[in-house]
Amino acid sequence: MKREDLYPITVAESRYNGIYSGGDWICVTGTRNISETNATAGDTACMAFWEGAPHVADDTIATSGPTPNNAVKQACLVADGESDTHMFDESEPNIFE
Repeated sequence: MKREDLYPITVAESRYNGIYSGGDWICVTGTRNISETNATAGDTACMAFWEGAPHVADDTIATSGPTPNNAVKQACLVADGESDTHMFDESEPNIFE
């Protein structure tokens, strides 16, 4: 997958205070409606979804970060093959600052 294959992208506040996603904000690619995934579902489904992140399906990447921009940046890094984790590394600079 490449960065240009990410769209559509949905960004939302993380459910459960990020306990499963690892961040305050989440980014899920390949959908315009986050409820089509288990990214914000009930406890068990949400936990299972994030255990499979970042590659939750062939055409879907799920990432998280402390800000919406960081969650999107992490999705780009995963798509470009520069990261294999769904959680944004806060030691990296924010690309939008």
